[in-house]
Formats: sequence, structure tokens, C-alpha cells
Amino acid sequence: MFFPLRERLELQGLMPERALLRLRRAGIPLYDVRKTKSDTLRITVKKKDAATVFSVYPKGGDYATAYAPYVVRSVGYIGVGRYWETLKRRIGFSLGACVFCLSTMFFDGCIFGVEFTASSVYARETFALLDEYGIRPFSRYKAGNEEKICAKLLALDGVEFCSIKKSGTRLLVDMRLGETPKTTFTKGAMKARHTGNVLAITALKGSVEKNVGDSVNAGDTLVGDWIETADGERRRVDVMARVSIACSYECVVAATDEKEAFAVAYMQAAIGEEDVITYTQSVAIENGYFTRIEYTAIERMNV
Repeated sequence: MFFPLRERLELQGLMPERALLRLRRAGIPLYDVRKTKSDTLRITVKKKDAATVFSVYPKGGDYATAYAPYVVRSVGYIGVGRYWETLKRRIGFSLGACVFCLSTMFFDGCIFGVEFTASSVYARETFALLDEYGIRPFSRYKAGNEEKICAKLLALDGVEFCSIKKSGTRLLVDMRLGETPKTTFTKGAMKARHTGNVLAITALKGSVEKNVGDSVNAGDTLVGDWIETADGERRRVDVMARVSIACSYECVVAATDEKEAFAVAYMQAAIGEEDVITYTQSVAIENGYFTRIEYTAIERMNV
């Protein structure tokens, strides 16, 4: 090293001058030898020779004993090199602190999940709106569209208050419904919102136009808003029905692992709270992960 590093030691014992003979025989260069007390000598050696001194005489202790007539203890480093030694000891801490600060700055701008602090009735609609404005898990948070998203959520039936804010790495959605939400019926026929195969269909009011096992596309009529009277005439009614549809969603996601790929695909598929996931698969490919999610979608109208 360009700057020599030396260590200052205190050698304690009866007639400590005699201890120097053994150190000289060991070929250890001594510098700045001073007698600070009647039983204590202060010596300076090169850092590499300090370990040899401690092998000759025991380290530590305040008083010499019959079994260890001389003891040595370190009182610190001297010379310009001591600053380099201190820096080496702290470089690991410094690097860790730098990595922590940089990672905190990076991840502080990301979101890893969405949390509903009040009602989550419109979770499906909320996820769809967030995705529309480019807000997705495990991605940089795109600020500036909070008011637009809240305005669209406030237009939903029964929503009286809505706010969206980022807290750490989570997006907090505070949506509150009125105490007396509207109870108006949705008019018209029941249209499929998913593409898949009908697993079950129950119509309390209306006429079933699809059977169990039929394939349906989004937009197909599931239950018509009419019934046939005894005279063979059709009379309009408000549909009341529940339908289960077996669906699947496939996509290629640029993710770093299977969990991240599933989270992105889950959000893109806009799977609702009532929907049941039956199978998931994420396979690593050249551009990321091929992810497949199979689920049972529950669609309701006026029930």
C-alpha cells in the first residue's frame, strides 16, 4: 500500500523492557518505543507484524499474571493509511446504503397491488379503468389521471364518493356507496360479457336462449327479455338471471418470474370477485412468459 499502516500497541508486565528482546528475536521491527508507566511500554509496529506480536504475547487483559507475564493490547492505528483502513471497513455498509437508497427511489414510483379501503363492489370496473389508463401491478405508476378515473367510477350506480391515491407501493381506492342505492332494474336482454362455454344458466324471469354446453361469444344473448303467454304472444319482462361460463385467457407477458406474469395476466383478464380460477399455467418463452388462466365467470342480471 502507498501509505504504510502501523498499529500502536501497549505491552504491560513486570520490567516490560525484557519483552522487547523476544520481539527483536522474532524479527519484528519496532518504532517509537516509549515507556508510559513503570510496567507499560507503548510500541509501534507495522500492521502485518501486529498478528505476530499477539502470537508471542497474549492479547488483552489489564494486568499480567504468572502464566502470562506480559500482555499486549491495541490502542489504534497511526499514519495516513488508517483512513484507508477505515474506508475498507465501511465500504460494505456504504455500498449497502447506496443500493438501499437507489432501490427505494426506484420502487417508490411503482405499484405492486391495489387495495380497496372501503367498498370493493365495483372492483372489476375499477381494475378495467386502471388498466385503461396504464396503471398495472409491477409497473411504474402513471400519475395525473386520478380525477378522470374517479369521475367514471362516480358514474356507477350508488357510488357517492371515490378517491385514488398512491401510498408506498400500493394504490389505495376509497369508494363509498350511498346508504340507499338505486334499485332500478337493468332493461333489455342479458348479453354475455365473456367468451366460453355455458356451464349453468338459471332464469327467474325471461326466456333462456342458450343451453348448458353451448359456446358463446361476448355479446351473444343469453336470456331474452320476454316470455310467451298462453295465447302465443310475447310479453316484455325485466330479466332476472344468473349464468356460469367456463372461460380461458391467454397472453404473453414480459415478466421476470411466474408470479409477476400471473399478476399481470390476472389484471388484464379483469377477473371478478365471484369468478373462480380453475387452472393457471406460466411457461417461460423467449420474450417473457406465456400465461394461461382458466376460470368460471359468474354473470348476473338484476339478481
